[in-house]
Amino acid sequence: MEYPIFLVILCAVAFAAWSDAQNLDPISDMCARWHHQSTIKDSYLWIDGGVETFNYNGDKILGYNQDLLRIEMSSSWDWKTDISELTIEKAKNSDTGTLPPSLTRGALFQGPANVTTIYSFGGTSCLANTTFSGYYVSDQYDVTAASPRRPNRGAYAEAPALGPGFWLNGEIDQGSSTTTSNMGNETEYLQGMLVIDLVGQIAKNISTTSLGQPRVGGGLQFIDGLGDNGVLVALGGMWASGATTTDNSDLVGFETVQVNDFFAGNTTWYNQSTSGDIPPSRLDFCVVTVPAQDNSSYNIYLYGGINPNNLTMYDDMYALSLPSFTWAQVYGPGESPRWGHTCHLVGNRQLLTVGGTADSVVYNIETANQTVNTSSLQCDWEYKGVAIFDLTTLKWGSAFDADAASYQVPDNIVSVIGGNANGSATMTAPVGGFAQAAISTMFESRPSNSAVPSKHSDAGAIAGGVVGGLAGLALILGVVLFVLHRAKKAKKAKESTQQLQQEKPEMGYEPRRQEMELNLAPQELDSQAQRAEQTRTHPIELPEGRER
Repeated sequence: MEYPIFLVILCAVAFAAWSDAQNLDPISDMCARWHHQSTIKDSYLWIDGGVETFNYNGDKILGYNQDLLRIEMSSSWDWKTDISELTIEKAKNSDTGTLPPSLTRGALFQGPANVTTIYSFGGTSCLANTTFSGYYVSDQYDVTAASPRRPNRGAYAEAPALGPGFWLNGEIDQGSSTTTSNMGNETEYLQGMLVIDLVGQIAKNISTTSLGQPRVGGGLQFIDGLGDNGVLVALGGMWASGATTTDNSDLVGFETVQVNDFFAGNTTWYNQSTSGDIPPSRLDFCVVTVPAQDNSSYNIYLYGGINPNNLTMYDDMYALSLPSFTWAQVYGPGESPRWGHTCHLVGNRQLLTVGGTADSVVYNIETANQTVNTSSLQCDWEYKGVAIFDLTTLKWGSAFDADAASYQVPDNIVSVIGGNANGSATMTAPVGGFAQAAISTMFESRPSNSAVPSKHSDAGAIAGGVVGGLAGLALILGVVLFVLHRAKKAKKAKESTQQLQQEKPEMGYEPRRQEMELNLAPQELDSQAQRAEQTRTHPIELPEGRER
């Protein structure tokens, strides 16, 4: 079944200085930020929400990021010298005076290229510090009487040229809604994959029984160029044998990954064994994919993460090369572990990491009701919260090159799959062969006339044709829509837009239409509005071995 997503767009320009949360600034006062949401669109990096520690008058304050942050990506920068970061304030609820929920462990989708919006989905309220200025219960901004149970910790990916976003499994916890506030440390794992048509505002919940037990904290990649219109690859994370759990569960090993050709009309997930230098099991890592120039290999880079069962944190990077399904270690182990971060492919060949923490003691702090000595928490030595890794030279650096050369397959991968820097991989099948003929079919060449999708998304027709006959209810969604301001010369002003919608799967009731009591029409922000640009730097001595 499919259900419409009802959206509310709130547009406002705020000229007053931000004064909530003891005047804490999420950029200049940042100590560390993790479990945020981020995406890249219109040559900007957008960062929303997340748990954050702040430096304030010599103290470390545990709270969360209440603003939308923006970093310029159309030109080169060095985070040590000339990065441009802006803070964009969200609009308050006119009835309650409260801000939209500041969420963690959700997803931020860029949406189709021909619309100036980004979409936030899922996430949980951070309950680590309910005395933090600006804290409020999670349903005060809701536009309906029934507060949605937002999923969080799911794996997510997007096919922006085709329209849909994908949310795989995840969990419900006490921060998901006021109706779940009595769950304590218990979490409820969720079956299914939600396919969100960001154009038609329709969502479907697709069965994932072929995937096995539901998982949290894993990775999901949409790889264009494979299959009918792109292939999904799921890897890593943590799963539980039961529907609910209060303990850390079994980790999903990287010896096997799961692949799905959704756009071919096949919702089955297939297990494929991997080989090579297989990384240790973990969750809360990040992944990006980049193909060889001739598409003879597609390389999924995995960075960082944590094993919650023994609190081992990782500063390493591995690449899973397809179609050979072979792992190669390309960096590490280093001395700067990081988990709870996000990452993006930028400038042709660079991996941009965003946020993350090096403290294992704060694992699950959002909802675990644990006490933490904040004075012992580490600040991010990459004090702007970003770093750059060149996926060809395999070197860390502080500089983003907007005009970097094309990606070339590094020697570490070429030595495993054959070929050369431009491709020509000679290892074109897994060791032992493909587990299923259906997987082999995904790597057959596409017809030449289907290589480049149109910018006009036909996602509604594609998704509807694929899953129109499937059973299953849709998840209740909480979608926040932010209107993007394109003016690149604006220097000071805070904007906000938000979109809320609701739907739900196996959680007790079907979605129903709600009338929105709003007279606000969508609008572009005043082109004369000025935005505050944050340029403060924090001189810091890098620990031994951490020079990048």
